[in-house]
Amino acid sequence: MTLTRVVGGAVFSLLLAGGCSSSTPSGTTAPPQDKGIDPGAGTGTPSPVEGQGTEVNPYGKAYPTTNLGYQARAGSRAGNIIRNYKFLGYRDGDPSKGTTVISLADYFDPEMKTTKLIHFSAGALWCPPCNEEAKALVPLVPGLKAQKVIIIQALIEGDARGTGSTIADLDVWQKRHSVNYTLFVDPEQGNLGQFFDAAAIPWNGLIDARSMELLTSGVGYNPKMTDEYTTWSKWIDANPAQAVQ
Repeated sequence: MTLTRVVGGAVFSLLLAGGCSSSTPSGTTAPPQDKGIDPGAGTGTPSPVEGQGTEVNPYGKAYPTTNLGYQARAGSRAGNIIRNYKFLGYRDGDPSKGTTVISLADYFDPEMKTTKLIHFSAGALWCPPCNEEAKALVPLVPGLKAQKVIIIQALIEGDARGTGSTIADLDVWQKRHSVNYTLFVDPEQGNLGQFFDAAAIPWNGLIDARSMELLTSGVGYNPKMTDEYTTWSKWIDANPAQAVQ
């Protein structure tokens, strides 16, 4: 379905995935932070395991632990804080440095020292719109970094539907699109399963780096994504961050 949203006087639409979602209401006890994915028996896919990754940002600030969930902002209703998921992949899309554990805490930036807005994308090798989106995003990266907008992307499946992504799939994707943003695997949506159906990709979410609030969440390739970057960057400039602890 399509959701029309008004933010700061601007009207725009988002495509939303159907399916289940849940959240942790503000003020309630939050579940523990994600501690990494246990590799599935016999999958052959390396994944972060408990204890890997980080719970603090690059400046030592602890990742938020309240209001965690899956719902995006809707008008004046604040969105949930996305959990501190961990993934295995290539930082800045550079396989020459080997795989590393990437935590969402790496991008938590209350003072916006390096990051203001995070575009979180998810797709698969078999998905034509996912390929179109990657092709469009790569040339935007240098200019976006100057605006403190960053792109991170998960591959959930490889060439075959229903087959969890592997590091080998990252290599194919990186070579195919000359990826220059952080890229990682989330085999069969081990982390992201609550956000979208595997058949409804690409999934895209925008996150306020000051609080890690999920601002938008929807499926489908949006050729006008840069308009959303502008809209939400202005919104961040005009509004305080969600209070976190």
